[in-house]
Amino acid sequence: MLRCSLLSLLLASLASAQSDLRVTLDGDISEWPEDVACLADEHYLYVRAQVEDSPHPLQAAPETLALWLDLDSDPATGAALNDPPDASGMGVDLIVEFSPSERGFGAACYTLTSTGGREPIANSAIGLEFAPTCAGPWYEIRIARDALSPASLGSRVRGMLVLSDRSGVVGWSDPFAASAPRGAAGPALTDALPPAKPRRGVRVVSWNVRHASPESNPEPFARVLQALDPDIILVQEWTNDGAASLASWATGMLGTRAGEEDLTPWNAVASDAWGVAVLSRHPITPASKLATLPGAQNPVRFVAARVQTPSGRVLATSVHLKCCGGGEGSEEATRVAEAEAINAILRPLAAGDEVVVVTGDFNLVGTRNPLDRLGDGLAKRGGRLEPADALCLGDASYATWRDAESDFTPGRLDYALVSISPEAAFVFDTSLLTDVALARLGLDRTDTDASDHLPLVVDLRP
Repeated sequence: MLRCSLLSLLLASLASAQSDLRVTLDGDISEWPEDVACLADEHYLYVRAQVEDSPHPLQAAPETLALWLDLDSDPATGAALNDPPDASGMGVDLIVEFSPSERGFGAACYTLTSTGGREPIANSAIGLEFAPTCAGPWYEIRIARDALSPASLGSRVRGMLVLSDRSGVVGWSDPFAASAPRGAAGPALTDALPPAKPRRGVRVVSWNVRHASPESNPEPFARVLQALDPDIILVQEWTNDGAASLASWATGMLGTRAGEEDLTPWNAVASDAWGVAVLSRHPITPASKLATLPGAQNPVRFVAARVQTPSGRVLATSVHLKCCGGGEGSEEATRVAEAEAINAILRPLAAGDEVVVVTGDFNLVGTRNPLDRLGDGLAKRGGRLEPADALCLGDASYATWRDAESDFTPGRLDYALVSISPEAAFVFDTSLLTDVALARLGLDRTDTDASDHLPLVVDLRP
């Protein structure tokens, strides 16, 4: 039972569970057994949680949601925390706070000792991740077991969730527990390779390249894009000097395909809006005009182009919505307004028979509204475009952004809205690949670290 007269913190009842269940970090808890709040497999510890009637995402909320974990179920280790009283008997070894009170955003992690010591550690030090990044009815939290000291993680884990505001504790869950099977010796790596492009298909890659990093550090971007072999590239944050310069970079770095002796020239359409462009191996023509918001100094960051592929015409759009903020406030209002402005321009363009692809950095750190507003009416027969189901290759996470030094955890900021069902869709992260897979692809483990965003790949058959 929950004790909260203000916001209710909802969590499944006390449960002890060890399961082969694959937990996908997306906020959809349909795969969870009804009476289970915590799960562990050989690589990860998972917890699901809900803050009732809250419009705020976990990392930008007026309340602090804290996850208390007794990693070895031993009250003699860790700290004894007696408020709320249901924590009595736990030796809390690790605390994770979402929207910690000292700064009001992001996440903070602490290890605790029996003498009351509280040592801050980086979120990345425990592989902390949760979903969704925007506000949702449920959240799924994941911690990497290989990042925890073997001595600190026993065969049984206990924990609880505590909700507090400036007045103190306002709600908490019943304690929960999970059996922890023997952990793996290292991180969860995969031998999975990118799927082959479909016959007569079109591969689209969307990538926020972080302040034009391909200009100063071109090699990792070239290696990744050569391995992915896209037909269309939609970029954000590339401040290169116009379409001709972008096309020249792509032709020089990516122009030669396997078995070809001569460079295959690339084409590009750029925009006066900062950082967005469409690059293609196929003929391309501009399709959009600039969008501006009342009172804004700069145009909305988006550009659309028509690409004539051998399989059919594609209306390809790169977008980069306003960053930062939460579920309320000026940043979220700007994201919604930008999405509506882009939608108004794309609607008449999307009325033909061509395939519509809208990808980019949506910065969904508030609500899902910008995504829905942008895709509304752009599908066939006036329906709404839905995001492609793009899991990270070899992982059960949708995260497209990560920064080990950030106060924010990895999250899904990049999306691909498409008007037809993709043949395949995935996010690509070289840090998750085994040495064997990296060697086969000709890649280095740190190649996708060249940007804080990961490339998002969609295969289409127009």
